[in-house]
Amino acid sequence: PEGSAAPLTLTSWADEMLGDAQLLSSVEASYGGHEEAWGFDVLAFDRVCTQRVGPQQPHCPAALLTYHLLHRHGVFAAFPALERATMLRWLQAVEASYLPSNGYHTSLHAASVVSSLSFFLSQPNLAALLAPLDLLAALVAALVHDAAHPGVNNSFLEASRAEIALTYNDQAVLENHHAATAFLLTRRYPYTTPITHLLRGRGSANPNPPPTPTPTPNPAPRRRLAACGRAT
Repeated sequence: PEGSAAPLTLTSWADEMLGDAQLLSSVEASYGGHEEAWGFDVLAFDRVCTQRVGPQQPHCPAALLTYHLLHRHGVFAAFPALERATMLRWLQAVEASYLPSNGYHTSLHAASVVSSLSFFLSQPNLAALLAPLDLLAALVAALVHDAAHPGVNNSFLEASRAEIALTYNDQAVLENHHAATAFLLTRRYPYTTPITHLLRGRGSANPNPPPTPTPTPNPAPRRRLAACGRAT
């Protein structure tokens, strides 16, 4: 329609959003180990994001928050081969898997968990023990920990013999479902970045893995992320 704002492209979306002083100030409050970070208001952040792009445009607050915190915790600097555009696509795909019809387990709940975890990761005694791969796995796990949540609990799924309960033999049904959702979403992208290596358990978690014709299976990074997700 005449006079409407042009849609943000994928490549410019994060830069456009974080280039806004009010929004940057809002999201920056989520970083660090101080009291303000612990009290980060994810609902207020969501409103700022909506105001920035307009109510008719997707604003993906959980993806944007996670993307910013990966930057602030030094993950992109530690993994220079990690393509930010690919990471952003995947973060948006994860956020889109959350059902907005849920009363609680929405993408804003995921964003709240991401910000809370960032607070703990910023505590000096813990931060001293963490490698960049730990930070990447933890922040990603926080985002995906309720991905594609159906809005009911494990007991209901088991009692109703839901398909996912049968798939996981009534063992940590939702927890396994959320982790599997994240891994399956990586199938949209080729093995070109450390994030796909990490999530799909292939190749090396090295920031600059050497190219190989056939990636060597390495389930340890994927297991680390799955364990973090299930622990929530």
